[in-house]
Amino acid sequence: PDARRGGRVRTAVARPPGCPPPRALEDWARRATCAADGSGTRKTMEDKKSPADSTVTLAHIMSAHDTNLYGTVHGGVVMKLVDDAAGAAAARHAGCPAVTASVDRMSFIAPARVGDLLTVNAQVEYAGRTSMDVGVRVTAERWNAPGPATEVVTAHLTFVAVDADGTPHAVPALVPVTPQERALHERAGARRAERAASRAASRGQDGA
Repeated sequence: PDARRGGRVRTAVARPPGCPPPRALEDWARRATCAADGSGTRKTMEDKKSPADSTVTLAHIMSAHDTNLYGTVHGGVVMKLVDDAAGAAAARHAGCPAVTASVDRMSFIAPARVGDLLTVNAQVEYAGRTSMDVGVRVTAERWNAPGPATEVVTAHLTFVAVDADGTPHAVPALVPVTPQERALHERAGARRAERAASRAASRGQDGA
């Protein structure tokens, strides 16, 4: 039915149950699509995002509980911080939960020590249909040695967006803006190609 107000015609639009009412029909249609089966399940966000939209920074002061037998911070503690930050960045880009699919590379460059302030920066560098490549950089500010932060770890991980049932979920396209973002995007794309070639070669050997 139509309702005339102030000379304008407003048309009531039938929506599947559970689908949130749009503030504006155009914005609703542009940003999201509700399931046609009436479940109201929110499907993929069609908006494109830049790497800056997914940036996550975590900071943590290392304590004696984090150290290993050598008196430095245990590698597993740093790995968890890396995975936490990368997972948060992937979820921020996807707009839904994301799970770790693989760790492509993790390089320990310098040790972290008790009292150090570790800063973990993560950002999505490449996005496929449901998976995302996330780059992570960890630096340490030494409590007893003022000066520039020390690079501790660099890592690249792959995450897959999932819905409530654990099914892979489509993610927004990634559009790099700055020259640095474009360079990281290209390198991440090259790593993806290498992974695909490695899997193909492995399947070929298994079938030989």
